[in-house]
Amino acid sequence: MVVYSYSLLCILSQVFANILNLNLEFPEGEESLSSEAEGSVRALLCLDQEKRAGLREIQVRNKANVMLEAINQPAQPCGV
Repeated sequence: MVVYSYSLLCILSQVFANILNLNLEFPEGEESLSSEAEGSVRALLCLDQEKRAGLREIQVRNKANVMLEAINQPAQPCGV
């Protein structure tokens, strides 16, 4: 149990250090995030609290992206 706790503490310490240094690595390939998701994570982790996005800003941003994607899709005939 002590080894597990120490390992977890080491991992969390490294994650925290990466956030403070803005050393963010996102998965690639099949596990990759959309650019919007990466942008949302970066906005939430901004160190300057005056510039940091809140949950509402992220929700508004994501809704706007979904609406823009829908607008950019080719029109589909009704009933298809």
